[in-house]
Amino acid sequence: MIAPILALLFMAAIRLNYIHKKWAEVKVVFIPKGGNTTLTKAKDFRPISLSSFLLKALERLLDMNIKEEICNKVSPSQHAYSKGKSVETALHALVYTVEKSLHYKENTLAAFLDIEGAFKYIYPEAITTSLTEMGVNRALVSFIERMLTGRTIIANLGDT
Repeated sequence: MIAPILALLFMAAIRLNYIHKKWAEVKVVFIPKGGNTTLTKAKDFRPISLSSFLLKALERLLDMNIKEEICNKVSPSQHAYSKGKSVETALHALVYTVEKSLHYKENTLAAFLDIEGAFKYIYPEAITTSLTEMGVNRALVSFIERMLTGRTIIANLGDT
């Protein structure tokens, strides 16, 4: 019953490039990481962001829409944002390559890269520029930029 109302609300938010102040508030709580007894450094805690479920629902819908728009514009070897591909298909392709090399007594070289804080350090302009270059609807790109840059974070740790 609420879906048609939410659809109108979400479409209006995107068209007007507007996010309600309460939707944009993110409360961050810090959970101590297991095994740490000192709890004196920032890395001793895991930040958990609690945001509006309405904005989270809209983010999911935008994600699905963007995946649909760009699925034919990414490299065939890319598994993220590719229809019918996932982490599992990427792993399957890797295992297949290794097994094939073993079968033919060849060597396989693989490099694995884990960039600490990769999403924490990316500039919003890099995201919006890439989306624009891939032909994503300008209204969606503007709205995503607002979501990335227009949030208020409220964080507490103890009495601070």
